[in-house]
Amino acid sequence: MGAKQSNNYQNPRPSQENIQSNNYQNPRPSQQNIQQNKYNEKKETITLDEVYECLEDYKQVINNVYILNKLLDDNYDYMNEKLNDGDDNPINSIFSDLLHDEYDNSVNEQFVEIIELTKNPRELNHCRYLFSCKKYENLDGLSLMNIKTANVTKTIDDLSYVNVANLLEYRIAEMCRKIPMYGKLYIHSGFSMWTKGVKIYFNLIRKHPLFPEKWIMVSSGLNISSYTEKNTQDPKQFSNEFRLLMENITQVMNSNVYLQIIEESLEEAQKIAEESITLSEEKNALYDFSKKVLDNAPYDVNAKLKEQEAKLEAQNSSRMAANAVTQAKAAQYSLTEAEASIATKTTTWEYGTEDEYENLRCIFSGVHPQWNGLYIKDCTLHGSKYNIAEVTFNVMSDIEQYYTQLSNNQIILSSYVTEYGKHIAIVKIIKHGQDIHFQMKEAHLDMLFGSNVQHSNEQETPSQEGGGTRSHIFLDPSTYFVGIGTNERTTKYSENYATTKNYNLQHVVIKSGTYPNIVSNRVAENPRHIQSNPKKNNYFFFDQFSSATMRRESNLYTFDELYQHTEDGSEVEENTKKYGADISFELTDKNKNTNEIGNIGMVIDKISENGEVFGGLSIKTKPNLYNINGKNVIKPGNTIMYVTSDGLLHISGIMLGNKILSVQKDDEDEEHLYWGDDKIL
Repeated sequence: MGAKQSNNYQNPRPSQENIQSNNYQNPRPSQQNIQQNKYNEKKETITLDEVYECLEDYKQVINNVYILNKLLDDNYDYMNEKLNDGDDNPINSIFSDLLHDEYDNSVNEQFVEIIELTKNPRELNHCRYLFSCKKYENLDGLSLMNIKTANVTKTIDDLSYVNVANLLEYRIAEMCRKIPMYGKLYIHSGFSMWTKGVKIYFNLIRKHPLFPEKWIMVSSGLNISSYTEKNTQDPKQFSNEFRLLMENITQVMNSNVYLQIIEESLEEAQKIAEESITLSEEKNALYDFSKKVLDNAPYDVNAKLKEQEAKLEAQNSSRMAANAVTQAKAAQYSLTEAEASIATKTTTWEYGTEDEYENLRCIFSGVHPQWNGLYIKDCTLHGSKYNIAEVTFNVMSDIEQYYTQLSNNQIILSSYVTEYGKHIAIVKIIKHGQDIHFQMKEAHLDMLFGSNVQHSNEQETPSQEGGGTRSHIFLDPSTYFVGIGTNERTTKYSENYATTKNYNLQHVVIKSGTYPNIVSNRVAENPRHIQSNPKKNNYFFFDQFSSATMRRESNLYTFDELYQHTEDGSEVEENTKKYGADISFELTDKNKNTNEIGNIGMVIDKISENGEVFGGLSIKTKPNLYNINGKNVIKPGNTIMYVTSDGLLHISGIMLGNKILSVQKDDEDEEHLYWGDDKIL
């Protein structure tokens, strides 16, 4: 490729001389071929066992990145000294010396590298390959342009320098787009094309230790070809499921990045406050001195001017110090609020070695407050076979084995196996002095991969034409799950529902890529109903009859009791409540995040004296989130429309023409009808 393609962050165009360079190109097919390609292209699917084996080694990759990142900060003074001595790549000079002598770059596939990034697309060619852990010593210190234009016949992993530059440019451009707008750090887990095919990377994007205005990437990865026999030479054909998993890992790892931004703001505010207080103390000391001088020479004009000037500066500095302290307190309050908000949505555990496990406790759980202060071994979920004690033990053992250094706010990956299958957890480390705590978010790999991942002993089946789902029916009596066209048993709700099963397990799921998805068909009438003799015609079925039934059942109360409790609840909570059943409407995005957006239901409107139940139509918006005693509770949304059993419509307004027809109250609390701003007499 030529340099003219390097002035933006678009995917680079590979050279024709090597077929591998086509592996990461993303061509845009013509519209007439899109549909054809959709069915002709077959995505490779890696088995769950292969995925898990890869993730086991991936933890070592993450640890390597964190170790090197810490060394960058620990060796700041040494690197700065080298820079002042004229070394244009002190990072490589220092870390190459730190590596053990027996390192063999021809054998060691795992290596950690440091690469320059830029926010300016025009500077892409100037980004340097700073450090390769002795893997590619000939590239260390070279810019992307240097590698492109290198007049050498040597090859790197059997590729020319030009083609290596193509691959490297793609990686750099991709990571440049990940540089955070706010904060000092971004974590990325994903795929990219390298010399031996698709490679899974762990990238830590951060500020340059010597040049705060610059950005670098500390990176390490694994060649996927080491774990599967499937095609890893074409990212377009590579496993979508594995790719989605890495995207979700990235999303979860960066989910609380705003907390780091608040912490950085607090550090800056505290620094400013300390400097302001020091300056104020100095100015006040000068004022005291000038005042004493004036007291000794009350008629000295110069002493009087100095005293007035010092007094003004002392007042200003005191005011600035007070403002700075206020800002620092506000930042501290914001941090405390943010931490409290996160705490209510997760559980914080004590961390220790396997020998210490018996004495480790649950620090705080906003999800299960009954665990607060309990030994981890005693934390259980009533009515569930899910062994939280086993999970936490597995995670801590995993951390102890794979992660040699732990730091505050460090985000790591854990993997473990239970009787229910293979799992991963994204873990956040929290350090308070010598105490180490952790929070985690778990995922069941078997469920995440669903029907699109087979274990090694399973056979692949073709997809349904046009549907994109497998033609399977899944039955699991242990969890009461039925899946048609899907094995996705969990839902990623944006909020925690108290009414769902553990891990938001679903009962029956039907998935299809075509319309209609679910049909409930009822046939009621027959030829006997309408006869030649009009007097004998039966018009009974020529009305509205049910093709589907939504039923809610109470095992505790009669209809009268249900209605009375609803009335009492409305009075206590000062919010109109109606007992009934509804149909919920949800939306799910490409990341499998699900949001409930509203409900349509039928409720008990009234009960007659003879016990007859009359229904009303209720339409609600998305659920409301309430904080009750420090715990987030989801309740039904606000009613936006209601129709009584007598046909009386309740609604806030009607768009009539181009104006809203509504009822408004005056200062005397009397209601008046308005059409827009016009009062209707």
